[in-house]
Amino acid sequence: GADIFDVGVQAGDFSPTALHEAVDTPGRNELVVQAFCENIGHHNIPVNASGVTFAVDSYHADHLADWYNHAGIVARAVHYRLSEEEIEERLRDFERGNIQMLTTCMKLSEGWDSPRVQVLVMARPTLSHPLYMQQLGRALRSHEGKESILLIDCADNSSRLRIPCNLHRLVQLPLHRDYQQIFGPGSVREAVQLRLEGREIEGYEEVDLFDPRDYWTLEEVAER
Repeated sequence: GADIFDVGVQAGDFSPTALHEAVDTPGRNELVVQAFCENIGHHNIPVNASGVTFAVDSYHADHLADWYNHAGIVARAVHYRLSEEEIEERLRDFERGNIQMLTTCMKLSEGWDSPRVQVLVMARPTLSHPLYMQQLGRALRSHEGKESILLIDCADNSSRLRIPCNLHRLVQLPLHRDYQQIFGPGSVREAVQLRLEGREIEGYEEVDLFDPRDYWTLEEVAER
């Protein structure tokens, strides 16, 4: 991974410019793609599984797409520097199975759902739990033949006071499970119980993570 120990914080998350400089490097980008290639075909994830990789910014998304294509994975970037027509064309190709991996920054973090997504690669370190949950939700739509998802959290060297979000921290798992099943089918409630165990929390409401109608936008999360 990268060294993000000295990356500053801006508006509650890592500074975008400093984060880009720290993580958009050939060595880390190659490791991100390698992690994907080494883990598809296992864990009930087919070798042709479709996925989304979340990058720091549009340039990072472009660079990651280049590395995926170099590794034989058909990939395209989706970001604000493309026209709406180009974006729609790439999303259609993804739905048709002509593109295996989409790389993006914020463009697909909310408001877009595809049941084809079975792999998520979190290549953008973030301190924002709402953003992490929005990105995680991109893979939680049910689909015929979709028994599980593969989530790859890209670990970097960080300050103990600024550890990026990851699934283990989000649900406070007591032990790290490297490339192992975290939750079985239908056990999202188990994650919620782990998160709330031993705490007195008022005013929360139960949602179905597999139902897009229960998703919140980042603005809605802030208002709640």
